[in-house]
Amino acid sequence: MRRADVRRGDVLLTLVHKGQHIELKSVEQFNKLLAGLDKSAVFTLQVRRGDAVAFVTVSGWPTKARRAGARDLPPPPRCGSAGQNQIR
Repeated sequence: MRRADVRRGDVLLTLVHKGQHIELKSVEQFNKLLAGLDKSAVFTLQVRRGDAVAFVTVSGWPTKARRAGARDLPPPPRCGSAGQNQIR
């Protein structure tokens, strides 16, 4: 089975953690959500990739990235709908 990941051009739509689905509307909101997660948290992102929608599960969050509010993770995330908020 091939490992899924977030790629350039993906649009982050939803973060799912402990059964709670949170619609992602901005990068700032996404960074705040990440900052509030435990470093060993497991969460799922719903992403739009072209015309398809995929789910990507993330397990464990690097401590450095959590302290930086995910700023050190390439590529920077973009959130929302209508393609304006794509990962570059």
